[in-house]
Amino acid sequence: MRNVLLVKALIVVVIISAMASVWLGPATRAQEQGKDQDKDGIVLKTPSGGFEASGTVKASQTGLPAYPGAKPMAETDKDSGNLTFSLSLQGKPDVHFLVAKLETPDSVEQVREYYKRKLGSRVTKFVDKDKDGNTVFEMKESETRGKFVQIKSRSEMTEIDLVRLEGIKFSDDVNIQ
Repeated sequence: MRNVLLVKALIVVVIISAMASVWLGPATRAQEQGKDQDKDGIVLKTPSGGFEASGTVKASQTGLPAYPGAKPMAETDKDSGNLTFSLSLQGKPDVHFLVAKLETPDSVEQVREYYKRKLGSRVTKFVDKDKDGNTVFEMKESETRGKFVQIKSRSEMTEIDLVRLEGIKFSDDVNIQ
């Protein structure tokens, strides 16, 4: 959970930085709702960069397999929704962060075994139970690119978080949990 907070804090810092750079530079286009975004999406573009955020993410966009029969998780609070976030600043690498949240009535054990089989040797780090009781699969693809699957028990359902992160340098001691 500590690392989820770390990622959320990082996102807040990046969002604030992006918004500041957007408002400080002349905007060529500001749009509250893009053609491919839901009503909560935002697109801001300036000559020096841009920012996009939306609550619309399909599991397939993360590049990770969706658990068979799992359904998109209903957004009931600030931590339960999907998120796609992109930031580009002139002269800096683009940052992309996607989270697709799914749920299933199957047990945590069933979901964990599915992902063990499906992800196989791509997993660079596996945590059976973190301090919050969540199961985490990490697939570090490069120094600035990784995917994560987090499985947790929630009420009578199992929550599955599929995460893709690109453009942020992370080290071996930073986990998204």
